[in-house]
Amino acid sequence: MTKISNLSQLTFVSYNVWFEPHNFEERGVELRKIMQESNADFICLQEVTEPFFIKLLSSDWVREKYYVSKVKVSRYFTVILSKIPCQFYYVDFITGMGRYLLYATFEVNGQSAAVATVHLESLSNQEFRKDQLAVKFRELEPYPIAFIMGDFNLYGYSETRHFDPKYIDIWKFLKKDDPGYTMPRDEWFQAWRPDKVLMKKNGKCKPVIIERMGTEPIPKYRNQQIDKDTSNKVSARQNCLQRCLDKLFSKKKGTVQSAPPESTVTNPVSNSKQSNQALEGASTVMTPSDHHGLFCKVEILSSDQVEFPTEVPQKEAFLYFGSELFTEQNKSFLNAAAQKMEAKGIVFNAFEDVRDGLEYMVFRFEEWKSLTLITDMKGLETIMKVGRLCLMNPIHRSRDDKNFGFNLIVTTRDEEKKARTTLRLIGMDEKNYHVALSVVDILSGMGI
Repeated sequence: MTKISNLSQLTFVSYNVWFEPHNFEERGVELRKIMQESNADFICLQEVTEPFFIKLLSSDWVREKYYVSKVKVSRYFTVILSKIPCQFYYVDFITGMGRYLLYATFEVNGQSAAVATVHLESLSNQEFRKDQLAVKFRELEPYPIAFIMGDFNLYGYSETRHFDPKYIDIWKFLKKDDPGYTMPRDEWFQAWRPDKVLMKKNGKCKPVIIERMGTEPIPKYRNQQIDKDTSNKVSARQNCLQRCLDKLFSKKKGTVQSAPPESTVTNPVSNSKQSNQALEGASTVMTPSDHHGLFCKVEILSSDQVEFPTEVPQKEAFLYFGSELFTEQNKSFLNAAAQKMEAKGIVFNAFEDVRDGLEYMVFRFEEWKSLTLITDMKGLETIMKVGRLCLMNPIHRSRDDKNFGFNLIVTTRDEEKKARTTLRLIGMDEKNYHVALSVVDILSGMGI
């Protein structure tokens, strides 16, 4: 293992460079320029294609300054460029998309270190991602200094709660409430942050800078106005919901023969890839990639001098609609309910999910208290009175605070009795949950 002493800092770039051929030459020039100007110690790339990789290796600055990891050539792959001589390792994931962990190891100031990059499974593959997270954390356990960066494809606290608590999300640590979206909204999708840099908390590494890269348009579009407001937009939410509903209701009728390709899927958990034809329309990607890159700087300290605060879980909430609700009448109601939520300024997404072989349509709310704004929607009680629909909040609070850990809506008193018995058996404190027959009972119990 290469040993480096008296190192005071490390810098990183993480960038999903986008596999699509859309504006390949111009985007490639800008991406390589951004990487060169960063002068980072490590450059971790995802969605690298063979043509892009060949262009990258032909760059003088790469040949002169960097060691390059071997690659698993496929449709697209990950690559690490390192100024430090390293040993590179691959660890295969359980995957349907050829995903794996790539990491580099070296020794810094007497401690073994690892820098890893990942491109986790996309689309509605939460179980794959959960397993892939566990593998990478387990693989890097022996290294007291460890960084993991890349396109995690994780959507919200329901998935990031599976992070190893030994790690911090550097963007959240330094930027606090700044959402830091690395995929801007477009015609169909809301802005989100699939790209992250994680650092193992060891007291000797202190994050000092993290910024987005590649937010400006490529020269072809420099004379056009680029929408830098990455907040959520009515049209994006409505389109996302409508496409999700159409897909799910079509499936119930048996009209959908197969899943769409990754490049055109409508699920917001995905990378939001679109066809070249769509890209040339209103949602044209004008930046070097459909993702923004991340630049990060970390100071290496001589002794333990950094204390990390305990992270507070996000206050998100979910509405899960079981497939038995997929009727034309309810489809119309959900569209109407979404419009009312838009009018009230409620921030939400809609997406499809599959759990234990059962299909759901899910509303995700960024704030738990957003749910208090839907109480006057006529007909909501009727739709919610089914056993497979639950209102979930990952934060366990007391009943006195009127925000329970979670709420379960059941259909019959018998189901209610079974639910309470089950929750007691697994040791749940009654003050952290509420079981009811309808949403009216739930909201009443919350004092709304």
